[in-house]
Amino acid sequence: MNEKVLFFLRPFTLKNPTTDQQTAFILQQTVTEVECSEIGPTFGNDDLSGHDIMEFILEKVKLYQPEWIVAENECASAALKLRKQKKILLNPTVTTEDLNNVTEFSRQNTIAFFDNIHSDDYERFLTAYPHGALNPEDDDLQLLDVGGFIKNIIKTGTW
Repeated sequence: MNEKVLFFLRPFTLKNPTTDQQTAFILQQTVTEVECSEIGPTFGNDDLSGHDIMEFILEKVKLYQPEWIVAENECASAALKLRKQKKILLNPTVTTEDLNNVTEFSRQNTIAFFDNIHSDDYERFLTAYPHGALNPEDDDLQLLDVGGFIKNIIKTGTW
């Protein structure tokens, strides 16, 4: 396992979910955790539960001092705010505040993937960051959907 890569998976955020929605989430997260844990430490819903996501991510970054952070959804939104950190993000919510005072290091070392539902965030992201990709045919892009790209980016250090 490479502790220079940390994975922060999406937390479960549905209000009043059905049993089917809960089961689908648990199964998807379990598969993702298994795949990602071969590359580096993985933090999922159980780890994030009851924690402020930003504080949790900062704590783990200080502890592990990773070269790369890979984060999805709410975790990606929080990780976007980190400075001096290489990041691969999946569907972060991008605000205008996130686009202010972006360093050149962040511009060159922050990569994001977006699905169709997050196309507005993709457009905002591209105003400050050059490395973004939109998959307009997907309404629920998962980490495993772009796993090959992520492995290649981490291995080569390039987009």
